[in-house]
Amino acid sequence: DDGQVVRASTMNAARITEDPLSWNDRAWVSFRPDAGVVLTR
Repeated sequence: DDGQVVRASTMNAARITEDPLSWNDRAWVSFRPDAGVVLTR
């Protein structure tokens, strides 16, 4: 809830929804422990 912006380099094409996210929608991001993601500024 701190307003951080996450940029994705590849869209999630495997999951289709009839109610997609839009600007100012609240979303949660999670990664598997073995995903090897490094977050930097």
